[in-house]
Amino acid sequence: MHLRDAIRERRFGASDYAFAVTLLAAGALLGAGLTLPAFSNDRLAQGTESLSILGGALQLGASGSVAFMFVIILFSAVFPVAKLLAMLTVWLFRFDVNTEERTMHWLEILGKWSMLDVFVIATTIGAAHLELLNRTTTETGIYVFGLAILLSMLASIFLRERLKTRIELVMARVGFAERLFGIALGALSLVLFFGGVLLPLFTIEKWVFWNKEYSLLTALPQMLAEREFLLPLAIFVFVILLPLCRFVGLTATRMLARPPRALVKLAFAFEKWTMWEVYALALIIVSVKLADFTTIEFRLGFWLIMAVVPLSLLDGWLFRRRLELSRPPGPRD
Repeated sequence: MHLRDAIRERRFGASDYAFAVTLLAAGALLGAGLTLPAFSNDRLAQGTESLSILGGALQLGASGSVAFMFVIILFSAVFPVAKLLAMLTVWLFRFDVNTEERTMHWLEILGKWSMLDVFVIATTIGAAHLELLNRTTTETGIYVFGLAILLSMLASIFLRERLKTRIELVMARVGFAERLFGIALGALSLVLFFGGVLLPLFTIEKWVFWNKEYSLLTALPQMLAEREFLLPLAIFVFVILLPLCRFVGLTATRMLARPPRALVKLAFAFEKWTMWEVYALALIIVSVKLADFTTIEFRLGFWLIMAVVPLSLLDGWLFRRRLELSRPPGPRD
C-alpha cells in the first residue's frame, strides 16, 4: 500500500493528532538536542570548550575509546531515530495485531537506553563538582535531548491509544519455590545496589599527594548545591527511586499466586523504567574518560553496582517469563 492510500484510509481522531504533534516535536527536539552544546569544560589556558552529545561521542573516539563512541552514538542517536521511524510506520500502515504489540513492547523496553548519555554527562558533572575534573557545566543541549526522549515516550502512549493494542498483563501460576527464589534474588540485588549508592565508587588521584572519593551519596548533594537540579533528579528517579519501587512491586507479585492485573501492570512499568544497567554502563564510560588523565582506583561501591547488573537481568527475566500477554476485546479502528 502506498503512503498516500494509507493516509487516505485512516480515520483520524484526537489520539492521532496528539501522536503526530508529539512525534514531530520529539523528532525536532532530538535533532537539536544531539547538535546543540550539551556541556562545557573549562580547560584553563585553552579556555572553555563546549561539546554537543555527538561531539562528546566523537571526542571519546579521538581519545581511543572507539567502542564507547559507537555505544553512545547507537543509544543516543541511532536508536531514538529508529524508534521514531518505527512508531511512524506502525501508525501509518496496517500490520497484524501481534506484530504491532511485539514492536511496541520492545520499543518501550529498549527505550530506556536512550538515557545513557544523560547519565554519562550527569556523572561527569558530578565528578567535576567534587573537583575531580576541570569544571564542567551543563548546556541547553542535554535538556533538549532529555525532553525529546520524554516526548518519544509520550508518543508511544498516544500510539497505543490509537492502535487499541494495549497489552493486558496477567501472571502464570508458578510454584512457591520459584516465587521465593525470585524474592530472595530481588532482595539481594537491592541490597547490593544500595551498597553501591552509599559506598565510594572510585578514588581519583589527581596529584601525587591529593586524592578524592566519588560516590552518589556525595555527588548528588554537591550537584544540587551548585544549582544543577534536573540531572541529579533524573539519577534519583531512574536509578534510586524506581529500583526501590521495582523491588516492592515485583515482591508483591511474587507473594501472591495470582496477583491482580493492576498490580502486575504497575510492577511491569517499574521493571521497564528501572535503569540500573544503563547507569552501570555510564559509570564504565566515565571511568574510562577519567583514566585518560589521572589515576583511578575502583572501590567496593563500583563492583557492587557491576554485580547488580546480571542479578537484575535475571530477576527481570524471571518476572517476565511469568507474564501472559493478551489483547483486550474491542474495536481496532
